[in-house]
Amino acid sequence: MGQLTENKVLQTLGLQSFNNISKEKQIELISMLHQMDRDVVLKVLDQSPSIINATVEFGKSLLASNDKSVMASHAALDNIITSLNSVAENENLSAADKLSIVDKMTEIARMQQELTKENHGFLADCLKKVGYIALAGGFLAAGYLGLKNRE
Repeated sequence: MGQLTENKVLQTLGLQSFNNISKEKQIELISMLHQMDRDVVLKVLDQSPSIINATVEFGKSLLASNDKSVMASHAALDNIITSLNSVAENENLSAADKLSIVDKMTEIARMQQELTKENHGFLADCLKKVGYIALAGGFLAAGYLGLKNRE
């Protein structure tokens, strides 16, 4: 185990105790586990279910926020395509102008594809991280039970 004492961990996180810590602080706490003394880890593990739940809730809120952002971006791009389509219907436009509009519409369609591709990568990364944290919580809980049974 690491060298961080309970006081040092609390000081680093700006906390008075491990009770009722915010979701953000819980995530910071998880990232520090490998640096903590055994006794500190045991105290943290007493909070383990709430930390895992907070991590899952954080993941859900992150995904919801991402969905809103991606939907707004796609809607904006769809509006541009609709506007360009309306302009392209003008009979007074030259063939070159219409071709230019089609090129712009194609460019926007590529932007939408890239946005979707990037979003899929982001989602996969988020799910991996939340899964790792939940898995780590499970291992920590199992380790905690093992340490408790040794005592």
